[in-house]
Amino acid sequence: MAIPLILGLLQQAARHAGIYTAKMDWPQLGGWVFSLSNLFAFTLIIWWNASVVRRADAERQRAEEELRRLNRDLEDGVSRRTARCKRSRKNSEPRG
Repeated sequence: MAIPLILGLLQQAARHAGIYTAKMDWPQLGGWVFSLSNLFAFTLIIWWNASVVRRADAERQRAEEELRRLNRDLEDGVSRRTARCKRSRKNSEPRG
């Protein structure tokens, strides 16, 4: 919301400084400059946001993979321990 306001203020300052006036050969120059600067500014903001989202998504994927690995390790450990307990129980039962 502030970007168009800031760019508009810069446009007014340029007019006040005499950089361009409404009586120039191209009276729409100020409008073109304002529109292009808005387009450029919002393109940069969108690009920056996309890069932030991409980094966050990559971090989320890494965390999910780490979680999957830890769950596999935990399940493997539980399976091994359960098998050991079963063997131990079987070996400790009286034979008859």
